[in-house]
Amino acid sequence: MAPKADLMTNPAGPEARAAAVWALGLLHEGKPVPELATVLMGRLTAVRPFDIEDDRVRRMAAVTLGRMKAGDTLPSLREFYRAGVPSLNPVSRACGWAIEEMTGEKMTPPGVVEVVERDWFLAPAD
Repeated sequence: MAPKADLMTNPAGPEARAAAVWALGLLHEGKPVPELATVLMGRLTAVRPFDIEDDRVRRMAAVTLGRMKAGDTLPSLREFYRAGVPSLNPVSRACGWAIEEMTGEKMTPPGVVEVVERDWFLAPAD
């Protein structure tokens, strides 16, 4: 899988790219491929300007790394996993799942996340 390309030269959108990454995880399950793991790590960690990856692709990159059991990628997976904190972030949860698949360390159980809804149709009159 090549790095994310301009949509003008690569018409595959993020859904198709995420599906391709997911399929690679099934094809290489239990068999780490160092070259593929390096590319997937590049997509997981692409959060800087001029190289921002879609969260769907990042999430599937983490899942594929976990399926492949690419243990050398654990430091980066831990960087994006918010251990001990309930999170709605799908990339964080995928990284936690991948860490659990590789090491057996249990992921933080889902917790309560409070989300404030503003401008809801029922609001106090104050």
